[in-house]
Amino acid sequence: MLLEAEGYDVEAFADAQQFLDRYDENMAGCILLDIRMPGMTG
Repeated sequence: MLLEAEGYDVEAFADAQQFLDRYDENMAGCILLDIRMPGMTG
């Protein structure tokens, strides 16, 4: 990924629930998301 090549830590999740299960409020300064991610709307 381009961000990793620039030295950023990157994690990818298959769906919204997988993200929520692993989310920690100290985890990230920025979150990029897919508005059509499976499993959750809104």
